[in-house]
Amino acid sequence: MSDKEFLERMLSMLPEEFQGIYDDTIPEAKEIRKKMEKKVSSVKSYSCAMPMFEDIRQLNYKGQAKVCKTFHQYLKKNPNADSFFINRFEESYSRINMKDLDETIEWIGYAVNDLDNAISEIDYNDPMTFFDIEKLMGKVISKELKCNTLKQE
Repeated sequence: MSDKEFLERMLSMLPEEFQGIYDDTIPEAKEIRKKMEKKVSSVKSYSCAMPMFEDIRQLNYKGQAKVCKTFHQYLKKNPNADSFFINRFEESYSRINMKDLDETIEWIGYAVNDLDNAISEIDYNDPMTFFDIEKLMGKVISKELKCNTLKQE
């Protein structure tokens, strides 16, 4: 689903008193739509694990470490998530020194590979949990991709 389709679908779900948001003759409606479009287009959204990992692998190691940290924080808040791949991710993540990433750079690579396996398993076995995770990680991935782009320019 494209960002525009998503926005149109979201706007169509508004109560009738807000349907004036489609009326271009109302200046406020046009302004609200612009803000909503900007917000929707600034955060990456993923329908499955594979495109998410294409973007994660484009990040520098600091960005990848932040993505791993986000997933680890999700696991802390949702301790019911348990599998071989999640346990393996937690083991490799525990070896990353977040205060000195250069010191443990190889463990970031291992953690990203284990994250890939864990997220793919979740995507396959529990799509609703995947979408919860995707919302959190999409924000971090978008921010880090933007930072990478700005540094390259």
